[in-house]
Amino acid sequence: MKRFLLVEFLCAALCFGAFAQPRFGGPAIYPEKLHEDLEVLRGLVHQAHPDPYRYTTRAELDRLFDAVRDSIRVPIRTDEFQAMLLPVFRRIGDANLFPELDLPTYRSLMNTTAVLPLRVRVIDGELFVDEELKGFRSLAVGSRINAINGIPSPRILERVREFVCADGANESLRWKLVERDFPWLLLRAFGYSSSFRMDLELPTGGGAQETLFAITGEEIERSRKPVTEVLFPWSSVWDAETATLWVTMRTLDKDVIENSGQSVERFLGDMLKELKDGKARNLVLDLRDAGGRELGMAELVFATISKEPFRVVQGMSVRSASPPDGYTFIDPQPEHYASVNAHYLPHDANGTSYLRPDDDRLELMEPDPRSFDGKVYVVCDGGTRDAAAALVMLAKRQARARVIGEETGTNAYSFTGGRELTVTAPNSGVRLRIPLVRYLPEGQPLGPMDRGELPNNPVQQRPMDIAKGRDTVKRALLGTIKELQ
Repeated sequence: MKRFLLVEFLCAALCFGAFAQPRFGGPAIYPEKLHEDLEVLRGLVHQAHPDPYRYTTRAELDRLFDAVRDSIRVPIRTDEFQAMLLPVFRRIGDANLFPELDLPTYRSLMNTTAVLPLRVRVIDGELFVDEELKGFRSLAVGSRINAINGIPSPRILERVREFVCADGANESLRWKLVERDFPWLLLRAFGYSSSFRMDLELPTGGGAQETLFAITGEEIERSRKPVTEVLFPWSSVWDAETATLWVTMRTLDKDVIENSGQSVERFLGDMLKELKDGKARNLVLDLRDAGGRELGMAELVFATISKEPFRVVQGMSVRSASPPDGYTFIDPQPEHYASVNAHYLPHDANGTSYLRPDDDRLELMEPDPRSFDGKVYVVCDGGTRDAAAALVMLAKRQARARVIGEETGTNAYSFTGGRELTVTAPNSGVRLRIPLVRYLPEGQPLGPMDRGELPNNPVQQRPMDIAKGRDTVKRALLGTIKELQ
């Protein structure tokens, strides 16, 4: 029996021995202090979030909070406390409602804690090498990762996904978030390692083993080549063979766009002029990885392709008419609450208040007089969220565009956004941003109620194209357009 236990221990050591406890996070905090923080977060979710019981009931949500409270019996670090909260917020199912690490721990994790310097892609439940985040390249891009330090990739994905929150059962957003933060999620899921043995399957066939050494986020930034070319958030490329204008919009955040030196109105005007002067037959709006909280941006863009009056949302609702008492907020959002009291109906029996049906925000918008009347395609993926996702929904439901790619990261039936209340828990410093408005997009979606807007034609990046630096979706769409002409 002892021999069996020794063998079992050695096997575990081979798989997990390269990992140790994380080297970030502050001192341990006493349980009663964390219980106090838990009640702060619980109260705010119940009072301020516009749709906390969509996938659960209040009683079940309280049971989840209670289970976290009862499990905190000894002092723990803030990162451990935040990790214990995550199952509660995953059950709520709102990607815009996520408990964040306290700032000192977050900065330590992202800047000065050594991690695996690798960007990955998740395709069909498997891990692939996308880019090494250091100067020297040793891994073949597009290689499938079978294991890291002896841990099989399926087990890795199963663990790291527990550290992100998505809208409902949306998997495309979940994997986008995993891809974005994979080095740090790997650290949180399995602990610290100074080196990483990578078991790979090469794009050309055959297996390989390579070792990468951990470096910090600051070292990653220093080792990467400086970007000398100015990359604007919005850009366009003309494809003469198909008479197609491919417009890439990497964000629908107006402040980000205009801070880069671009003008939203001027770009859209120039786009329409280029379409007319070039006698374009097709327009592609590439919204992959695009976000933005102002739905008015979706209106501006859609007006350039619309053929009839439209609106982005058919309704809006809130659950709080004033900031909850007894809390200190970074910004109590007085303008938002003044608008609620002036423009929303009284609360119903469920505590929800709806925007008055005669409010200007629910009026139909007119198309731009110069709007493009050719064929339109919209490309999206799990990183297409908020205003960009609303644009996808509108284009598809108005039958104005074919949607290509993956489901949007934002839920198709309703989603949260608008102004936020931000609170910092008094003892742990865990931060929580609470969106205050629930939006009901115009039109009727197709598909499960806990998923994003589904594409007309599902297409995703292929591993072989990663290896060759090719955009699978773009190649496929332009090829289809060419065949249809």
